Amino acid sequence: MPQGRISKRSVDALACPQGKDREILWDDALSGFGVAAFPTGRKVYVAQYRQNGRSRRANIGEHGRLTPDEARSQAKTILGAVETGADPIAAKRAAREVRTFAAIAEDFMRLHVAPKRKGRTYQTYDVLLRRHLIPALGSTRISDVRRLDVARMHNRLADAPGAANRAVALVSAIWNWSASREEVAFADNPAKGLKKYREERSERFLTSAELTRLGAAIAEGESIGLSYEIDETKPGAKHAPKIDKRRGVIFLADSKTGKKPIYLSVAALAVLAALPRIEGNPHIIAGAKDGAPRADLKKPWAAIKRAAGLEGLRLHDLRHSFASIGAGASMSLPIIGRLLGHSQPQTTARYSHLDVDPIHRAVNEIGATITAAMDGKQTNK
Repeated sequence: MPQGRISKRSVDALACPQGKDREILWDDALSGFGVAAFPTGRKVYVAQYRQNGRSRRANIGEHGRLTPDEARSQAKTILGAVETGADPIAAKRAAREVRTFAAIAEDFMRLHVAPKRKGRTYQTYDVLLRRHLIPALGSTRISDVRRLDVARMHNRLADAPGAANRAVALVSAIWNWSASREEVAFADNPAKGLKKYREERSERFLTSAELTRLGAAIAEGESIGLSYEIDETKPGAKHAPKIDKRRGVIFLADSKTGKKPIYLSVAALAVLAALPRIEGNPHIIAGAKDGAPRADLKKPWAAIKRAAGLEGLRLHDLRHSFASIGAGASMSLPIIGRLLGHSQPQTTARYSHLDVDPIHRAVNEIGATITAAMDGKQTNK
């Protein structure tokens, strides 16, 4: 086999003789460094070495994509690694076998989220993946995803801080799931330590006046009627809740925190008792289809909001209102949390708003006491 200095001139002049599958020029300055010419005209730089009694040849890259000097530098790295006992070919093969972020994410959704999380969680993750994570990181091998990559994705979503933060949290969850399967290391999580955007929580609770308007709108809907179109195309609940009227409890078969009881007030029980029942339909709030529950609340709720002048009010805001009234009545957070079905005390802290009415009562009472004292009047307070 020919030997000589591997340079641009010598590589350009190298050709594969007719009848041979390749011709290799070995460098006379760096032992093991060569370039192979094939009948097609393709030329590839190689590094050849012996390991465990076997001759091994590693491809470095094609001539044209690499210059002779760049190939020589990589050959030195490969041959130097061999001297330390490393196997460059095995390392390259292992690197090729590392799966992409998209492949890991697909398994994460199929094997972890689908069987272990709520359907709504799956839907939220699916949207984040399709819109943000896969376009930004999908084709990258998961071991090559860096904090800079995640930060760039996060920055692109600056106008939607909530979605940006949840996208980063999902990257972290996918990485940790992959780490639990020993594909990556927990410590290398690229989402770890990334500063999140500040989010303004959208939490609203009703004043007494707003509750009065809401009640009037609901009464109007029950008596005169409010205009809306029924949409029964959405799927109903998987499990019908059981109601213990004597104890005033609804037992939910499933929820975000698993099975749990919901405690009902006398007023709530009265509403449930007054609901018309349909023979053959086991559901408390029956739908239009035989034997089915009511599946859509958006349109009737929109009609009630319009009638009450409460545009923008969410059904979830009624939970805030419930909690704020309890807090305004000096009920403890553990009691409020149990009524709301919370499993963690810190979750209840979000709902511990004080209604405007008790605040006004408190400040008026304090102000009246101070005024009476300054005027020299006796007070029982």
